[in-house]
Amino acid sequence: MNVSEQLGLNSEKVSIATDVYEGFARFTTKQDSLEALFITGSCLTIAASYSSIFDQHRAKLLFQAAAMNYEQQSYRFEMISERQNEKVNHFHEEKMAYARFLSVCGTNLDQIRSLVNADRSLELSFRSPDGLAALFLTGTVLGITDASSVAQYLRGRWIEDAHRMGSYEVGRIRFPLRQFVRLAELAKERLELSELIELADSISRRVDETFSTVRHSHHWRTLQTSVLPIEPEVLAMYITLDVAARRTTGHEQNIRDLLSNRHGEPSQAYVNVAADFSEPGESPAKTPVPI
Repeated sequence: MNVSEQLGLNSEKVSIATDVYEGFARFTTKQDSLEALFITGSCLTIAASYSSIFDQHRAKLLFQAAAMNYEQQSYRFEMISERQNEKVNHFHEEKMAYARFLSVCGTNLDQIRSLVNADRSLELSFRSPDGLAALFLTGTVLGITDASSVAQYLRGRWIEDAHRMGSYEVGRIRFPLRQFVRLAELAKERLELSELIELADSISRRVDETFSTVRHSHHWRTLQTSVLPIEPEVLAMYITLDVAARRTTGHEQNIRDLLSNRHGEPSQAYVNVAADFSEPGESPAKTPVPI
């Protein structure tokens, strides 16, 4: 599905920008430096965001490559650091949190599971709302899709930390952390469809409020804003909502069925993309080789 019109963007410009950023990522990945690794990760993330608008299959592969890159950033930085300290731990947590958001967008369960199992930051005393939010999303997705308990992926102290920091905000859209906690808590218990829709409505209102001003600007139409059209943290939230919606309805409905035409065009674009990410399908464009 192409959602460029819902986001107020020119589809051809978005397609060209996707090719440019993916191409630059392929160029920088050949350079063996930490700086090049950072640039590659940023380019892959931007390319994945743009591709989400018109080619969801390609976008998933790009998100998977970006998640792998951010994990590499974390461990590469750790290797060149002389010793473990607060700065190294904070950097590790920050990069691994973003890698987890990206992995949910990539919808590859093996990658999500691998990131959760291999992440040293799970043993740290969490300071980052983003780190906690990413844990709640990956834990919810794995708990639901593995037909196991969401609770087994969430530790008690994480819930306590998150409730204490509930008003803290996550990502560039600045979602309250408590919304991520609420989704995980709903999934831990018997998911009630009405509660899931209520949470999704709240998230959609926030998305529409955020994009209502920026999407009418010149910078938005020329792809020069600091906010990506499809922000990974937001898409990861909608994908998790979609996984929960399918489980709750016995796979008879997805998030698009539940939220169709309930809110504005920006949030509807996210809903459409999230629903398509969960559907198998071939890319209408050339499938990118993993970077």
